[in-house]
Amino acid sequence: MTLTRHQIAIPAYTLSLLALAFGLAACAGKTTLATGDAGPDARMRTGRYDECGNGMDDDGDGQIDEDCFCGGGESQSCFTGIYPNRGVGACADGVQACDATSTMEFGHWGACTMDTLPADEACDGVDNDCDGAIDEGCPCTAGQTQGCGSEFAIAPCSAGRQTCQTDGTWSACEGAIGPSAEVCGDGAGDGIDNDCDGLTDEGCDCVAEPEVCSDAVDNDCDGEVDEASCTNSMTLPDGCVADSVEICGDLIDNNCDGTVDEPACSLSSPLDGGMDATLDGGSCATRFSHAVSITGSLQRMCARIDDGSVYCWGSNYVGGLGVGEGSAPETSTEGRDYALSATRVPRVTSATMLTSGNESSICVIESGAVKCWGREAGAYHPDSSMPLHWANVLYTPARPEALTLAGVDEVIAGVAPGHAGGVLRTASGKVWRWGQLGALAMRGAAVRVPIDNAIDVAFYGRTICVVREDHTVWCFGKGQEGIVGPPPSGRGYRGFFQPDPTRIEGLSDIVDVQVGDVFACALHGTGEVSCWGLNGTRGNGDIMGSDVGAPADLTPTPELVEGLSNVRRLVAGRNSSCAVKVDGSLWCWGSYYNWRAPEFSRPVQIMGVSDVVDVAVGSVVGVAPDLGSSLLMGELCVLERCGRVLCWGTGLWGLHGNGRPVLGSSGRAGRAPTTTPVEVVGLP
Repeated sequence: MTLTRHQIAIPAYTLSLLALAFGLAACAGKTTLATGDAGPDARMRTGRYDECGNGMDDDGDGQIDEDCFCGGGESQSCFTGIYPNRGVGACADGVQACDATSTMEFGHWGACTMDTLPADEACDGVDNDCDGAIDEGCPCTAGQTQGCGSEFAIAPCSAGRQTCQTDGTWSACEGAIGPSAEVCGDGAGDGIDNDCDGLTDEGCDCVAEPEVCSDAVDNDCDGEVDEASCTNSMTLPDGCVADSVEICGDLIDNNCDGTVDEPACSLSSPLDGGMDATLDGGSCATRFSHAVSITGSLQRMCARIDDGSVYCWGSNYVGGLGVGEGSAPETSTEGRDYALSATRVPRVTSATMLTSGNESSICVIESGAVKCWGREAGAYHPDSSMPLHWANVLYTPARPEALTLAGVDEVIAGVAPGHAGGVLRTASGKVWRWGQLGALAMRGAAVRVPIDNAIDVAFYGRTICVVREDHTVWCFGKGQEGIVGPPPSGRGYRGFFQPDPTRIEGLSDIVDVQVGDVFACALHGTGEVSCWGLNGTRGNGDIMGSDVGAPADLTPTPELVEGLSNVRRLVAGRNSSCAVKVDGSLWCWGSYYNWRAPEFSRPVQIMGVSDVVDVAVGSVVGVAPDLGSSLLMGELCVLERCGRVLCWGTGLWGLHGNGRPVLGSSGRAGRAPTTTPVEVVGLP
């Protein structure tokens, strides 16, 4: 009769020799290790045969250890997924039993059962997709709670609470008590601040006087507060209409209350959302995207969308795109990863403010709290395993992380990241800084800046400036270029550092301040701009001399930028500034490298773009479309009223955002310089 291989009686010693022979033959045709599990970094289903005993499908044929012998009753752990997911997050091994009968000396492994493979994130506090990150892309984790209704901070109004639902979204705000009309009764009032504005029974038992703007009081007893006929010593810009809706982000006091872009502003403006209301059949007849603001730093650009999401493009160096280190769509031969088109930033779903630092740090404000990512954008982290920089002052989060600072427990209304630190402003007008500022370094906590009633903050390099409610400007930090004012008598500018906020004389009607590396500029309520600091950056026609930082090359006293008026948006880059006028035109100046671009010692209109509502300055200017490619020294992006984002300049690391490759023949990242604005793609 014919014997099967299960019925042949072969001595154990002979079997051992056969097994050794088969093993050597197998090794001759593959590069895997002979024994043991080589680990997730060494194997990605590339072998010709399964490696016995590791419970993985090494040869990628859908079966695990199919050519490996086993004994009856044996079982082993197994995983039908890939090595990088095995044992990570929710992924877990299953069981594989030996398929053998009593008549068989050796059996074969059966199917792997009960293993847990990657699944979509369920926003439940578990790493469901087994990639090492928990609930990425989820607004929140089920069961989590947070405060809401922070605009109701003055008693008897009070905030409420929101709870994260099972689908990872926040519930409606519950328990918040909002304002109501003041109760006057017989004219004496009820002694309660019913409308929660900090004033009790205003308008009750009224004695008629001329209406005063911006004091939130019905001075003339006509039932209206700060109506258009009010009088005020401060000149307000065009567009101020009492009792109107405050427009976010346009740097104008639209409702005449003395505060610019206060937290209760509307998101229905041409600059900061709701652009459909501005479509007039002209250049806005087509809606390009839902972008509402843009920002930029040296190596990447970002845009905030009206649904609260954020998209970035350019270099992912030190996590600047917020997608995780090494996780950008493109990679050069140098190992640098980047994005050629707009890529969504995870963990950001309801941003109301977007801002960037001078290096690679980006921050947003969500529900009165701050999230940051990129170079040294985090607070000091006590875990020594974290990637630390600057003598353990800060660490670099590669994805957006909440900025938790000891001592800061108020709603955040403004933030400005800088170099190895940042500054933030609370809704009550307090100012805090974190990180390193010259000799003023700290670890683990924020430091309260001794200044109150702040309505705007700015930070670049080692210099911080603040606009107060009285519209004055106060600065401190590095003083070599005169940004923080003149040094004390007998002290030179070189090495000068001002540790305390100092008022910048000559400024009294300021609504916004911007700080660059060697200069500062302020926007007046009249729409004019004043600058001070190093020559070549102030827009006054001066050219920097050979001795940088010499007294002759700087001006610590603000001077009006001649010929510039009707400005509604002011943005500073490293060595240059740009201004957007009410008519949508764009004007730029600066770069103390102006021996290459003397045209930019004064404001120059940037042709080729129109209906501009926001601008992002990636570096020095010198990129006017009509002045030639010889001036390409940086990157510039604009947001048009219709939602279209255009960029031009050097194009390094995909800064144009137009999706076109920028690699040279060697695979190294290259440049794609252009003086013609190109449209950013990938925005929703």
